[in-house]
Amino acid sequence: MLKSCSVKYRQRGYKDSDREERPGRPPGPREPRGPREVYTQEANTVWRCADCGHQMRVPDSVPSSETCLSCSRPLHNCRNCTHFDTSARFECKEPIQAPIRSKSQANNCDQFAPAVVLDATGRRASSAGPPNARAAFHALFGNKKK
Repeated sequence: MLKSCSVKYRQRGYKDSDREERPGRPPGPREPRGPREVYTQEANTVWRCADCGHQMRVPDSVPSSETCLSCSRPLHNCRNCTHFDTSARFECKEPIQAPIRSKSQANNCDQFAPAVVLDATGRRASSAGPPNARAAFHALFGNKKK
């Protein structure tokens, strides 16, 4: 005769303890929860340098001689373009006749478009932070007295 598996571990003397069993959830339906809080961050469209990640305002056009303000690398290159795709033919989504050998050097491609990304990190370029660490602490916690 085989007994149920649940009976096997309920024998007297098996892991006996003096602790009382924790009460489970009360039977019956649960109360509905309220709506979740919505946290919003300011999101901006930016253009990032492919070499250093420096964020810039999205330009209307990029001359081939323009360089990054942070790392001084050329900005009009394949790696900073929307159409750059390593799995596509000649690493470009657009049909081009000849490959561009160096993807990080400046080129004169007519189909260049800046790769625009959404920056949702919450950083705001226009607002300045607190002047020092003490002001930042007081801005967070204030003067709360017990």
